[in-house]
Amino acid sequence: MYYAIHENSFLPSWNTNLLFYCQFIDNFIRIWLCDPHPDQNTTLWTSFKNTTQEWYGLKWEFSNLTHTCNFMDLSLTIVDQKIHSTLYEIKQNLNLYIPPNSSHPKGMLSGLIHGNITRIHHLCSSTQDIHNKTLAFYDYLTQQGYSKATLDPLFKRAITNAQKNPHNTNIDYQHQTQQNAVSKQKVFLHLKYHPQDPQAKEIQCIWEHTITSPPGQLHISNMTNYKGAQVPINTLTIIYSHPSNLNNKLSVKTLCCIGQEISTFLL
Repeated sequence: MYYAIHENSFLPSWNTNLLFYCQFIDNFIRIWLCDPHPDQNTTLWTSFKNTTQEWYGLKWEFSNLTHTCNFMDLSLTIVDQKIHSTLYEIKQNLNLYIPPNSSHPKGMLSGLIHGNITRIHHLCSSTQDIHNKTLAFYDYLTQQGYSKATLDPLFKRAITNAQKNPHNTNIDYQHQTQQNAVSKQKVFLHLKYHPQDPQAKEIQCIWEHTITSPPGQLHISNMTNYKGAQVPINTLTIIYSHPSNLNNKLSVKTLCCIGQEISTFLL
C-alpha cells in the first residue's frame, strides 16, 4: 500500500507506453510499447524510470528493455509478436526433493507430482518444453531414490489429468469459488505426522461413523442446532505437519521484536 499511493498518481499518465504492469511484493514486470523514434523512446523510458523513483528514497532496479525477462518462476520471451513462457530456475537449484525414506504421509509424493506436472503444463507454452521439463522432473526424483515402479503410475495419472484440464482462467476462478464455498463446510484436524499413527482413511472412517452419519441417524449437515440453524459441517480435512527435525533445531528463524511495534510507524 505504501508504494501503491505513488503508483495511483503516475501510472495513468503512462497508458500510451505501458501495455501491461504487474507487481508481486517487490518484483515488477512491465510490457513497454516502444516509440517508433529510438531517441524519443530512450527519453520516455528514462523519464518513466525517474518517475518511479520519486517516492521518499525508495529505489528500484531496472533491467534493460529486452524481448526476454525472468519474473518469479517464469521466463517470458516475445517471439513473432507472441509471448512464449517456460519455467525459470536459478542455476544453483539442486532439486533436492524429499527422499522416499523420509517420514512423510504417503500422499506427499502424489501431491508433489500432480502439483508440479500441472505447473509445467500451465506455465510452459511449448509442447516440447513440457516434455523436456517432465523428463527432467522424473530424473530428479529417481536421483533421490524413487523407483520406476513407484513413479510411473503417478506420472501417468498426473499427465492425463493435466492434459484433460488445460489452463483456463475462467474455469480456475469458478473452481476456486466453488472450493471456497466447500471449505466453509469443512472441519480441520491438524496432526503431527508419525508413520505408526492411524492412517488418514481410518480417522475418516471413525469420523463418518461417529460424527457425520452414525448408523440409523441423520447426516450432520441435515441436522439443526438449538436455534434451528442448519449445521454447516460436511467433511473432515486432516492436515499433517512434520515433527521437529534438524533444520528446525539448527536453523531457527525467530524474529526478535526490538523497540516499538511496526504499526506505530504507519501513517
